Amino acid sequence: MWHLYVVIAMLTAGVIVKLTGPLLKREAHAVTRADRRLALGLSCLVPAAALVIYLSTGRPDLPGMPAIFLEAGALMMRQEALLARRPFETLVKINPDSIGAVVKLADINQRLGRFAEAAKFMQRAVTLAQEQGDIYLRIYAENLGRLQVLANGGTVGPDALGTFAYVRTLKDVDPIARYYQALAKAQRGDTEGAIADWNDLLSEGSTMAYWKEYVRQAIAVTKAGKIGQQPINIP
Repeated sequence: MWHLYVVIAMLTAGVIVKLTGPLLKREAHAVTRADRRLALGLSCLVPAAALVIYLSTGRPDLPGMPAIFLEAGALMMRQEALLARRPFETLVKINPDSIGAVVKLADINQRLGRFAEAAKFMQRAVTLAQEQGDIYLRIYAENLGRLQVLANGGTVGPDALGTFAYVRTLKDVDPIARYYQALAKAQRGDTEGAIADWNDLLSEGSTMAYWKEYVRQAIAVTKAGKIGQQPINIP
């Protein structure tokens, strides 16, 4: 989209130069020096203003986010993830039982969009947590389920359903597991059952729980008949 802004700015500059060209010619004796300065200023001001507006306004599909920060921020995050990956890979080779290093590799791969690879590392973290009695086992299992959904293009497949069922053996009322189990219902066509389960979730727990907004979005999308195209994933 940003290319369009640049093209428009350049075309505008070209038109202004074309229209004010006669004012800039030396043989135009009737033209004063002030007129020439005005013409030159206009030919520079308009494209510069267009560029400033773009950089401050950003992408039309993401209002309020300057484009230069969007692109630079995304690139910086990717570079940071790539730089961080190698040291943690080395740590895992040295100590394969390091849950922290394995979880970090899962996080890095997720940020790089490598969801299947991230799920493999998180599965390893779950296994290690089971063996070591780690208190964060349920959290790792929740994240594994999320990654399995992302790796499956947003669909809650059998592997993710198995993971979330396991999460509920650790804590039956776990909201993340229940959310995705309801999402699976909706994706299979049982929209009434899914909405009923989500409404049950909304009636429980703190009103400030961050995941409740995602539940509301899922209900709205499901009622609109678009849950298959727009699955709502809880981060």
